[in-house]
Amino acid sequence: MTDAFSGRNPYLRTYSNTFGNVDEMVILRSFELTARRFRSKLLRLVDDLAAGRIDVKAFTTSSSRLLRTEFGIAYALGALSISPFHTLAVRDIRVIDGELQEERAFLRSFAKDLDRGFVVLDPVQRAGLYLQALRGMFELGRIEALPAGPYDWNLSDTEHCLECIEVSGGGPYQKTPTSGLGIPPLPGIPGSGDVCRGLTRCGCYITLSGIPTPHVNLEREIRNVLAEVLHDTS
Repeated sequence: MTDAFSGRNPYLRTYSNTFGNVDEMVILRSFELTARRFRSKLLRLVDDLAAGRIDVKAFTTSSSRLLRTEFGIAYALGALSISPFHTLAVRDIRVIDGELQEERAFLRSFAKDLDRGFVVLDPVQRAGLYLQALRGMFELGRIEALPAGPYDWNLSDTEHCLECIEVSGGGPYQKTPTSGLGIPPLPGIPGSGDVCRGLTRCGCYITLSGIPTPHVNLEREIRNVLAEVLHDTS
């Protein structure tokens, strides 16, 4: 534990070349700290914009920067939960950037709505949607660190939507359309909102040829952590 954390920065040092044999609780704690920091800073930006201390441009710039940092950490933690020595490569950066493009558009819309006082959804709840998206980034990192496949989409003990039920019966799948296994690509990633109507509340999980992926319990624990942080009133 002492090697994974440092005094001023309590986050998992995903860049360390001595990192390995990561403990599941270290990943979970690092994810929780990331989620709490993300929530705190985003809500502070929301307050600053509402109070007129910053303008829409400053909000969009700062929140986009915050999004990139925290999404990147969540992604890296997911990858490390599969491969302890995973190093972010150009492909990883492209994948993260692709996820950020749409989120930035939502942030700009969020800022404009706040600035003109047009609030359909409570700002705290709306900010919480970005917090929940951390799970999708974590799961995306896990997938990217896994081999080409084949994968099965599995239903857990949660309530299932029709889309997830259909996907669970449609496998096996390969990771991407170009994975070369001659089978359909994964239609999405559990917890990312690609498939499930429950979005990040999706309880599904994937297995590699029927074999559970490393630290499979993290998929459930991450959901629990986000629910706790989301409803934290402190």
